[in-house]
Amino acid sequence: MENENIEAGACELLDFTYRPKTRVREGRLVMLGLLIISALLVIASVISPKYKGVISLFAVFALVGVIFVYTRYLAPQYAYAVMTSGEGEALLVVTKNVGKSLSTLAMIRLYEITDVTPVLSEGDKEPLKGERKYNFCPSMKPEQIWAVRSADRYEKRLFLLEVNEQVAKRISDYAKLAKETEPDE
Repeated sequence: MENENIEAGACELLDFTYRPKTRVREGRLVMLGLLIISALLVIASVISPKYKGVISLFAVFALVGVIFVYTRYLAPQYAYAVMTSGEGEALLVVTKNVGKSLSTLAMIRLYEITDVTPVLSEGDKEPLKGERKYNFCPSMKPEQIWAVRSADRYEKRLFLLEVNEQVAKRISDYAKLAKETEPDE
């Protein structure tokens, strides 16, 4: 296990945080490609005044793509934490840090987790009927993706996390422990 990415809490047995290493190479290559395309389109719009508006529009679309790649894959740092809430509930919390802004993206009650499985094919990433999908993988092409399925009485959800096998097993074990100790509603 990548020990430098896991922080264990001293006060609670449940508390730990995992920060996946973002693979930025693919994102940088895509961003660079879009920047080059945008620059070439701007040059083409100057050379060809007849189609200046259409070509400039495509240049703007390429710049929007650059901004999207940067804000989705390069700037944020994700963290997955298993912790207890103030009410004593065991939670899997997904946070995203961009600069000085820290956002909580999801708080999943561990007893609601129904399944933790590796994503082996593209079909494993697809939500089942009636399921909502949330992708919390920081890399464009992650090495390992784990599907965490949860269900409460209102909705079913599929969370895609970029964790290694040890962390996924730990989340699964904590979910089983939480189901055994959680009172029925």
